[in-house]
Amino acid sequence: MIENNTANDNGGWGIRVLGMTLTSYSGNVGSGNGINGFGLAGVLSSSQSWNQPLQSFPFVFTNQVTVNDNVTLSLPAGMLIKGMSQSQLMVHGTLLCAGTAQDPVRLVSFADDTSGGDTNGDGPSTGSPGDWLGVYAYGYSSSDGIVDLDWTTLRHAGGSSGSQGGLFLAYCDQATLDNCQFRDCSADGVLIESCSPVITGCSSS
Repeated sequence: MIENNTANDNGGWGIRVLGMTLTSYSGNVGSGNGINGFGLAGVLSSSQSWNQPLQSFPFVFTNQVTVNDNVTLSLPAGMLIKGMSQSQLMVHGTLLCAGTAQDPVRLVSFADDTSGGDTNGDGPSTGSPGDWLGVYAYGYSSSDGIVDLDWTTLRHAGGSSGSQGGLFLAYCDQATLDNCQFRDCSADGVLIESCSPVITGCSSS
């Protein structure tokens, strides 16, 4: 557990967790760091609900984050996650994004300063198509691969080769997308394979 901490004025990351079982990482804040965010990669083996007091100190996926089968990751309204090159959120369990019209859940490029400010400290930038891989919900065999996304914005995904959609739904048990935006992806905004999602009020551009 890493909760309710303050990380200020470090030359590198505010906080970074790599290649381990991910637990509860809520309530952490920071400012003035070389990379002003909470970097993480690894596996969720128990259900988690993350929160984020300051969008200027976002979660940053540095590599793959995997939600195991029978595990739920819940992201509340206003949550901001940024993805570095070749990072992705792999969902074998369940992903719940409870955004609202006023406070959507946003998953964008690490380079996108329009969301949460200049996290990587490299000066003004807006992110580019394919900066990160995106979200892959995979429910083949015994895995669930369930997604329920409300008012969720996903940008700059698909990878540099455009080989997968920003949101890739494959063999998923259930997928519901309401009022979501899929923008600036390198190929498909949403790619669907052997899955029957319910999609309403969404846009892809």
